Amino acid sequence: MKKAGIVTFHHAQSYGALLQTYALQQFMLDNGIDTQVVNYRCKFLEDRAHPFRYIRGKALRNYAASFYYAPKISAMRRKVDAFGKAHLRMTPPCNRETVARQTEDLELLIAGSDQVFNPGCAGFDPVYFLEFAPDHKKISYAASFGTAVLPEEKKEAYRQRLEGFQCLSIREKSGRDLVKELTGRESRIHVDPTFLLTKEQWDAFLPGKVRKPYIFLFTVLKPKRLVQYALELSEKTGLPIVCLGYRHKVRDKRITYIDSVPANEFVELIKNAAYVCTNSFHGNAFSLIYRKQFIVETDACFGENNRSKELMQRLGLSSRVLAGENWPEMEQTTDWSVVEDYVSKERERSREYLLTAAK
Repeated sequence: MKKAGIVTFHHAQSYGALLQTYALQQFMLDNGIDTQVVNYRCKFLEDRAHPFRYIRGKALRNYAASFYYAPKISAMRRKVDAFGKAHLRMTPPCNRETVARQTEDLELLIAGSDQVFNPGCAGFDPVYFLEFAPDHKKISYAASFGTAVLPEEKKEAYRQRLEGFQCLSIREKSGRDLVKELTGRESRIHVDPTFLLTKEQWDAFLPGKVRKPYIFLFTVLKPKRLVQYALELSEKTGLPIVCLGYRHKVRDKRITYIDSVPANEFVELIKNAAYVCTNSFHGNAFSLIYRKQFIVETDACFGENNRSKELMQRLGLSSRVLAGENWPEMEQTTDWSVVEDYVSKERERSREYLLTAAK
């Protein structure tokens, strides 16, 4: 069995990024594949995570925002570092100049999961396309473009970067269509790594905190109608709203804001919630894993959550999507056996794909 390395956004200030990294590594270790996370420090992502990034080259008026956000960004950064030390097996830190040397002993390199093929979120960094590695080592797993449309000026670069992969595994149908358009190659669709671990495995990862009943509100993109939906649900049920995150705040006494928590507490906030309202793909994913009454907003003020949109269509759960004119009913029946049968089959497909690549 080959020694494998995962190249992904393991150091991003994102619960989803941390949890999908942990899940993919754990799944591979459970299946006998000696796996490390390549501890690559992307300058673009490091700059975005800088506590005073709001004032870099910008107007003086951004100083106030920078000083407000700096302690919160620093606190999240410390939690990201602590999570990596506690839960991930990593190579020594490396940059674009040293990543090839630090991964020489790895026989298989996996790009993904997460939006490693996104044209913008990591500055289109070639490392996430494994350009530093020989072609025979390169595969992807559930890599996401995060969009159905690519910038025209980057299409040739995409074609060149994708051609060297031995196998291409993508998360969404739209991404598979892009691979076909760019390279003429067929690719496979696999589920996000968070679905590769069972509910029982996630339970063993949680701290075991107990809270009174609440509505959990979690946003990544700036929401359109999600907060309004949560407030109406609070009015209807009498339950308070617990919102994780310091951005997109709305002043309302029914909402209690939590700035940042360790990644396993994020999962537990979903597990213990009476209801979940989110526009996050991983908020959506863990709501499914824990059989929650939930809705997911796929329209945001500055983009669309295409990943959740396709996932919910695939599971026949579009009635739980808040988008356009649709205002979903929270208390609706879900056939969880359909969801779990789908996840079980996809978990086996992923196992077969990864074990074959690692032989």
